[in-house]
Amino acid sequence: MKWLLSATILLATLAAAQQQPQQPPVADMARASRSHHPKPAKVYDNDNLPTTAPITVLGEVREPEAAAPAKPEDAANPAAPKETAPKADEAEAAKRLQEQWHSKLADQKKEIGTLQRELDILQREYRLRVAAVYSDAGNSLRDSKKWAEDDRQYHQQIDDKAKQYDVAKQKLDDLREQARKAGMPATVTE
Repeated sequence: MKWLLSATILLATLAAAQQQPQQPPVADMARASRSHHPKPAKVYDNDNLPTTAPITVLGEVREPEAAAPAKPEDAANPAAPKETAPKADEAEAAKRLQEQWHSKLADQKKEIGTLQRELDILQREYRLRVAAVYSDAGNSLRDSKKWAEDDRQYHQQIDDKAKQYDVAKQKLDDLREQARKAGMPATVTE
């Protein structure tokens, strides 16, 4: 009985499939839709992009100032002072200033790293101490007053070190903000 029902469903499905019109392949449909759209004037891809000339979306390409021709007044007066010396001094001063900011920030980062390591060591020692005390219940029962006093001292040391760490991080943030306000690039402040 079940096979008769299965065969009937199969025959009905085959008959319905033969009555539906055949659809064209997907590639033919894609070609047909492409033919309806006009092609753009120029398509840029990796094969036809210029490799030697600079690419700009702003329009014309400007030559760097260093390659600009000499001014006629410079040729007439060779004894005139060059403008490159003050620019070089300004560049060196800016570089020195950047190095100073970079060293200040590096020193502060080093201090933060040291404080972080000290805090980690204190916390690790405290966890080891707690594990040792709780592994032997007799230790905590025999000298509970000393345990409470030592526990308070460890917590105080950890809290003090955490406060020093937070102050150092805030100082680093303040130094970064000062450097930013002084006009230092982001590469110096990171």
